[in-house]
Amino acid sequence: MSDPSQNTIQRAVSNGGAFPIPWGSAFPKRVSLLSSFDSSLAVNGNPFSVQSPFVARNPFIANDETEFVLDCSGRTAGSGAFREVVTSGSKSTTEHLSVGMGITVGCSFLSASVSGSYDRTVTGNSDYHKKSQHSHYRGPLINCAKLPDFTDDARALLQENPKEFRRRYGDYFVKAVQLGGESALMVSQSASTTTTVDAYSVTVTVKILFIKAKKTWSGQFISSLSDRTLSLTCFDTVTSSHVSHAVNAQSPEWVIADLAAMLEEYDDYASNLQGRVTDRLDQLLGKGWKEGMPISEAAVGELVKSGLVVELVLAPYETVRDFVEYKPRPVESEVALSLVLPAE
Repeated sequence: MSDPSQNTIQRAVSNGGAFPIPWGSAFPKRVSLLSSFDSSLAVNGNPFSVQSPFVARNPFIANDETEFVLDCSGRTAGSGAFREVVTSGSKSTTEHLSVGMGITVGCSFLSASVSGSYDRTVTGNSDYHKKSQHSHYRGPLINCAKLPDFTDDARALLQENPKEFRRRYGDYFVKAVQLGGESALMVSQSASTTTTVDAYSVTVTVKILFIKAKKTWSGQFISSLSDRTLSLTCFDTVTSSHVSHAVNAQSPEWVIADLAAMLEEYDDYASNLQGRVTDRLDQLLGKGWKEGMPISEAAVGELVKSGLVVELVLAPYETVRDFVEYKPRPVESEVALSLVLPAE
């Protein structure tokens, strides 16, 4: 079992195979296929930290013969999912305060009394409605038809000083880029009303000998406070857009109208993600793209910047033929000696 204190990158590296990391147009544009990656620099699982683990150099021969191709037969190609969760609820509260008082003064022929009451009732009603949507679609991969060889300098460095090779080129490289899209939104609406009722009553009674008089004053005051809020948080990778905004009942009407229009727009984004990704691929690759179609390096760069690349697939150099061939191996005699000698 992997150590739960390890970050996501460390756990993936400990498995020894290729693994994907999320990508977006907001990340560094210089990263592309065959870019080097040093997993030890991925701090706290963030592959885009200030000290970037993406290394500027890679050990592969750079030439025009390197062929990138479209792979439409992968496990995730053509897969997608749409999920929507809606929750709503209401809450009512009531608070009541009642106070009474009475005072009486008098003598043998005169008496007076004052009595009074005060009541406050506060009632509150609140309702909320929340909706979240998440849509993702995975299209084809772009990878190398055949990995280029290491340069002579990289081979020599690997043979003579594997640690320096690791320092210069890292331990992973971008083997493929995953095309597709992600779209999500979360909208929250809430309404609340608080009503306060203040009621009072004061009665004064006066008695002089056999004459008695009584006077009562009473009144009631009602106040009400209402509020309504609408908050929206959403993103869409195909359009490289992100929105986080909130309005309330006091907001200008045009602001509320704009937010309602954004909600409708992003709702359409999530429900039509696959179609939008396909249309964008048609624009960049031409209609009729298919399995094994060659992709130029310039086209790969445009795709990386377009927002259609949602994941980078990282693979260890240990899986590359030149790495296996040129990495120094322990001398057989040294291995045998280490097995014979007793531990100190």
